[in-house]
Amino acid sequence: MKKIAVAAGLITNERGEYLLAQRPRGKAHEGLWEFPGGKIEAGENAAAALARELKEELDLELMSSAPHAVYTHVYAQEELALTLKVLRVTEWRGVPLGLEGQAHR
Repeated sequence: MKKIAVAAGLITNERGEYLLAQRPRGKAHEGLWEFPGGKIEAGENAAAALARELKEELDLELMSSAPHAVYTHVYAQEELALTLKVLRVTEWRGVPLGLEGQAHR
């Protein structure tokens, strides 16, 4: 069974609203809304992966984050075990910009 670890960021504004990004065309689950983030590459921890993904996808600079939750789900038909590491983003710089053409709210 293939195993994948993913980091996702909980980013809130002053009104307590969460930032969501829409999966871009051509990617798995195209059009669905998700917390921003992505795969944790070899040699990365969850915070480093999230920092890289936020910069690549939304042009945000992650300054500080903290672990929030860890979820595991097995996709039996795809023989895939996914571990989702959720981090609460406590400080960042920039204004979200969909660098992959994805919508965000």
